[in-house]
Amino acid sequence: DIDHVKRLEQAYSEHGAEQSESKRVRFEQEFVARGTTISGRRGRVSVDIYKRRKISRLVFTVAARGKASKALMRSLTGSLVHPYMHRRILMSNLSSTYRFIESMKESEEVRLPADVVDELIMSFVLLPFAFTNIRAEASTTVSATDATNLRGGACRALVPERLSRSLLRRAEQRGEHGRLRWSDLEIRLLPSRMREPTPEIDSLVRSLPWHTPRSFELGAVFHINIQELRALVDEVDSRIRGGLAVARLIVFVDSRVVVSAVAKGRNSARQLNLHLRRLAALCLGAEIGVHVIWVGTESNPADCPSRQRPLP
Repeated sequence: DIDHVKRLEQAYSEHGAEQSESKRVRFEQEFVARGTTISGRRGRVSVDIYKRRKISRLVFTVAARGKASKALMRSLTGSLVHPYMHRRILMSNLSSTYRFIESMKESEEVRLPADVVDELIMSFVLLPFAFTNIRAEASTTVSATDATNLRGGACRALVPERLSRSLLRRAEQRGEHGRLRWSDLEIRLLPSRMREPTPEIDSLVRSLPWHTPRSFELGAVFHINIQELRALVDEVDSRIRGGLAVARLIVFVDSRVVVSAVAKGRNSARQLNLHLRRLAALCLGAEIGVHVIWVGTESNPADCPSRQRPLP
């Protein structure tokens, strides 16, 4: 690392590139960059603890008072976004809050509903867990999930460590504002900022040595996108019960809505958000991160077990 840094600094000097001396950090175990604290030895990246304490006090004060204006609620939820970006799945906690803010009138202070107060209280309870473990390795066993209206399916494949790290970089990072009831035509034609399926990724997925197919009943009939998310959460639960912990799990999914919801950490649809909250609980308990990659429907190997067919 020292040699790499020296070569980088030499290249900057040779090309006359300006360096910001005030932001330079060398050989520190813990430092702050762009408002984020990096703890090198522990591998934790999070918002500074003092800032999180201030946010906690502010959120608690508003929740205890039980009244707020629309401007205040927007500012309050906005202050939570930065810490939660280090563990996006925690954004699923703010479900009723966002819907309530949209229904509020400008410049009018109103009493907060009980479910909104509950979410505000949980918001500062979850702040200590709003961190990324950058030392967590990418699991070399990747998963794929799919679902029909009645059944879910999943399978796994063992990949080399180098490939698992490459897939981790390829996973969706931002997500998008997806809608539960998008039609097939909308899903196909609406422009997306996400990393869409490519022939290279689809070809790679088809060539992996998939094994351990699982087919399971989902119990109740819901919208197909809800079933897709339930299948993913079930696979994460199964992997954790199998011993997965302190790792980053890569899952291939062919549902645009599910990819956007998991990567973003929340969805405006209450039903999807309920299952995202269950996923958040699993991730916190086992200290894992779930990273989804969008693949083409025809390339998803989990399509077979979800229809009780053998793997190709």
